[in-house]
Amino acid sequence: MHIAINALHFHPGASGGAETYLLGLVKALRSVAGDHRVTLIIWREAEDTIRPLCGGPTDYRIARGGALQQARRLALRLVDRSHPTGWLSDIPADVVHYPNAVMWMRPFPLVTPTVLTMTDLQHEYYPEHWRADDVKFRRKAFPASVKQADAVIAISEFTRQGLIERLGCPADKVKTIYFGVDHAFFSGPVAPTQWLDMKARYALPEHFLLYPAGTWPHKNHLRLLQALKVLGDRGERDIALVLTGIREFAHEDVLHAVSLLGLQGRVIHLGHIPMDDLAVLLKKARGMVFPSLFEGFGLPVLEAMAAGCPVACSDRAALPEVAGQAALYFDPADVEAIAEAIRVLWSNEESRKRLIRAGHNRAAQFSWTKCAEETLRVYESSLVS
Repeated sequence: MHIAINALHFHPGASGGAETYLLGLVKALRSVAGDHRVTLIIWREAEDTIRPLCGGPTDYRIARGGALQQARRLALRLVDRSHPTGWLSDIPADVVHYPNAVMWMRPFPLVTPTVLTMTDLQHEYYPEHWRADDVKFRRKAFPASVKQADAVIAISEFTRQGLIERLGCPADKVKTIYFGVDHAFFSGPVAPTQWLDMKARYALPEHFLLYPAGTWPHKNHLRLLQALKVLGDRGERDIALVLTGIREFAHEDVLHAVSLLGLQGRVIHLGHIPMDDLAVLLKKARGMVFPSLFEGFGLPVLEAMAAGCPVACSDRAALPEVAGQAALYFDPADVEAIAEAIRVLWSNEESRKRLIRAGHNRAAQFSWTKCAEETLRVYESSLVS
């Protein structure tokens, strides 16, 4: 079987969890594909990232044409079966995988079986968190993509149920396959010199809590900052918070809140940082607090657990499904509840140790190899659907 993966959504450093999913899946497929061939279709800018993952049964092709803006302009038209694109039609693929929710830029004959991964349906639950044109695009492209696909992968049971209930996807067409986590990468030791270098480079305090999330509205940074203010007003002013993640359209609101609440010096925003640095932060943080209102999966929670970082997180969407009994949960709409979770992570050593042990056990249940093996079975089943 020749598997093609349409990775035209992948722009290194700007694709968030979709980037981690693609890279984790491709790396694992290399070891489990057996006699099957895998070809990735990428933009040239992704070549340096993809090349090290290839070899053996895995290869890549660089797509002709422009970049993301042109792809987006064409996307609504290209999700229609009546508009073949002719891109890379020389690749004799038996199945095509679209790993990021939309079957755009179809580069193969339209009769080729297709597998679609749906990461989340946030626009169906919180349309107010999106620009109007984004909601319009998703509400047209997502249902069309789900309808076209021969098989659909949901990254959590929460997402699967949303596909069935919100988009009318037949239950027997969609299978839940969880993300994995790179245990070796996140669990390795941190050399003292490495930590000293990072502390100096980012001007970090010795002790801190971490929240790795782009400044999207649903990531709920504002309530997190309000909870930190509540604790400060009660005399707990030594709690430091480090924020990482790409700057999105709620970023100015977050910066304004830091100033308005008088949290300068206690909150450090590093922006997007390399994964190597994020892994170190997870290993050195006193805990990760994750107040997101909506997650299709919640990969940072799993990464934190693999790194031995105790987790307090929202009880919404897919997060309880992923974290199981290994997290301290709170209502993300309740500032007092967030404040109490922060206090526990910061000062309750018994709770921290319990969460670390439970987190290690929970993270051990997830792997990219398992994800790849289950995905390979979906590829095979799509040929006979």
